[in-house]
Parts: sequence; structure tokens; C-alpha cells
Amino acid sequence: AGQVDIALPLAKRALAIYREAAGDDNLFTAVAWELLGKAHAARGQHTDARSAFSAGLQIREAQLADDHPDLALSRADVGSELCATGAIAAGAVMLRRALAVTRPPTSAAEGLLRCKHR
Repeated sequence: AGQVDIALPLAKRALAIYREAAGDDNLFTAVAWELLGKAHAARGQHTDARSAFSAGLQIREAQLADDHPDLALSRADVGSELCATGAIAAGAVMLRRALAVTRPPTSAAEGLLRCKHR
């Protein structure tokens, strides 16, 4: 706990600031959603993490090319949390989509391996 407990309210505050300053559909807001998702995931709050990651993914899907590495990172995060919440098939599909980009994030391959071993 400790540092993780400190991170969650800070991530929530950052998200509120970016939503207010940049708007709900801004790429900086997507990053804030990702940070909130990582804070929830670190606390074992996988449903909340998946919701946060999904919100960031939705923004990135609307604005980035399908092979953009940031979009792949969002897909890897959502896929990992789908697996963590028991949605293994959906998680594996999302992780494979993350791996399909030219330079996939390492987290996508690691997540797929973890997902298959659940």
C-alpha cells in the first residue's frame, strides 16, 4: 500500500484537472485515465482499472491511427484488466490487437502470456 494509496487521489485529481482544462476527448485526458487505471490496478481494483483504461482507450481510438503505439498500450492495459476480471477470451483478443502494431508494447506480450495461464 503506502505509495499506491497516495497515488490514487492524485490520479483522480489529475484526471479532473485535465477534463476541465483540456476536455473529455483530449489525448492528455486519455493519459490521465491511464494513470488512474494504473493506480487502481496497483491496488487490485481491476474492475475500476478496466473502466479507467477503457475510457482512455475510447479517446485514443477516436484520435489515433490504428497502429499507433499509444493506442496499442491502451489496448494492452484493457486486455490485461479483462483477463484479471475473468474475461479471458475478450482480454486475449484485445492483447492480440495490441501486439498487431509495428512496435507493440512489451506489456501486451506479457499480458497475453499471463492471460493464457489463468
